[in-house]
Amino acid sequence: MTYEDKDEYFNLKDKYDLFGRILMSFTHYVRMFNKEVIPSLPLIDKVKGNKQVIQRIPYEILIETGYKDFLEKCFKFGEKAIFEYNKLRDKYKK
Repeated sequence: MTYEDKDEYFNLKDKYDLFGRILMSFTHYVRMFNKEVIPSLPLIDKVKGNKQVIQRIPYEILIETGYKDFLEKCFKFGEKAIFEYNKLRDKYKK
């Protein structure tokens, strides 16, 4: 990987990492280990003071109050992230 592509990769990781970590808290897998309940919505109530989250996760996701709409918006944002990662991955795919 070129230095430019490494920088791009780490920028993508920085851009989407918090989103991925927050979404993991909604999975059964994580709750198998820490026994916490599914986070309540809207997420904005929990992250108001966290500028990193506010800057990296779309506001419409943070303010969503219904789980169905929340997950649909998360899928849409996640697809964007996957597209950006795949574009970089595909440069090196053999």
